[in-house]
Amino acid sequence: MKIIISHDIDHISVHEHLFKDGIVTKFIIRNVIELILFRISLKEYFLRWANLFKNKWQNIDELMKFDKNHQIPSTFFLGVNKGKKLNYNNTQAEYWAKRIIQNNFDLGVHGIAFSSEELIYKEFEYFSRISGSEKIRD
Repeated sequence: MKIIISHDIDHISVHEHLFKDGIVTKFIIRNVIELILFRISLKEYFLRWANLFKNKWQNIDELMKFDKNHQIPSTFFLGVNKGKKLNYNNTQAEYWAKRIIQNNFDLGVHGIAFSSEELIYKEFEYFSRISGSEKIRD
């Protein structure tokens, strides 16, 4: 049996969502409700708030370290286009693409465009530029 692990990178920072969508508000409300219902501990509650104020909504480095330590082959999928609740900018995408590749993980495009061949090609073209790969796997 072969297991494939993939990590979709939907969020990188809190700032990418401020005033653009309701994710931060939903995050705050959900955390309060989960604490009241004892679904999360007080420690987890405050850790979530700490990450909010640190502007960190991803664990890419931690995932890469874990996967490396446990010899888990995995692929990270990075968006290079805006989509519903996927709002990080291409500077962030390029930074993480380089870090993922430097850590010897596979990297794929987290496609947003699907209804237009031209838009799909634009996403792939930009992804190829920042990743240094024009390879499409079977």
